[in-house]
This record gives sequence, C-alpha cells and structure tokens, in this order.
Amino acid sequence: MYQQIFAPLVLLALLFVFIVGCDAPSNVPSTPSDVVKTYFTALCQDDQNTLQEIKLDGQGVPPIAVGVARSLSADRGKITCSHTIDGDSAMVRAVFDNGEVINVVLVKVEGKWKIDRMANEQLMPASALKSDNDK
Repeated sequence: MYQQIFAPLVLLALLFVFIVGCDAPSNVPSTPSDVVKTYFTALCQDDQNTLQEIKLDGQGVPPIAVGVARSLSADRGKITCSHTIDGDSAMVRAVFDNGEVINVVLVKVEGKWKIDRMANEQLMPASALKSDNDK
C-alpha cells in the first residue's frame, strides 16, 4: 500500500526537481555589443528590470535620464556597435545614425557582461567618422 502512494510522490518530486533545475534561457545578451544595444532599447522603453540586470551596480536609471533618452532616441536612429574584449573587460563603440558616438565600458561578472560606465558621451558629426581614405 505504501508503494502505491510513495512511488507516485517520489516521481512527482523528481519531476519538480528536474523542472526547477532547468534554467530558463536568460534574456541577457551574450556579447558586449548586444548588451549595449539592449541597454539603449531598455532605456528608451523605461524597462527598469532589464536595466538593473545589465548594469554593474544593479541600479535602474533615474526617471530624468529615461526622459532624456526618449527625447534623444528619435534623433539617434539605428545603432551600430563594435567591441574589443580584453579578458574580463570590454569597450563598445556605439555609433548612431545621427553621428553620435558613445563608448561604453563593460566588465564580465559571473559569466555575464555588465555595463560599468559610459567612457564618453558626446555628439560627433558624421563627417568626423570618415577616415582619411574616405575623403
């Protein structure tokens, strides 16, 4: 009698452990460039959960910064990123269609890239992005 009750309970418990043990795929992007793209998308959408997940300090972004990001996003256009990795740190160069260039420093924490800081945040004319060979 105990086997009739005990066996299904054990199977149910094992099934529960298996389901809980399987991690759902993370929404955190895997490359530094993807993290930066995700950051600017989340910033414009005021997605505080994503911002907390990909920033090193685990903090969201103040509402005033979100407002500024939304107003700038209309002018920025599409983002193109390139990155260099040096061990557990990376630098991403984000170039927007309007010519704005932002350099972002990331660090790898527990296997995930996190935004540490913006190295610079300035507007550059598109002509400044052309090399001497392009002129």
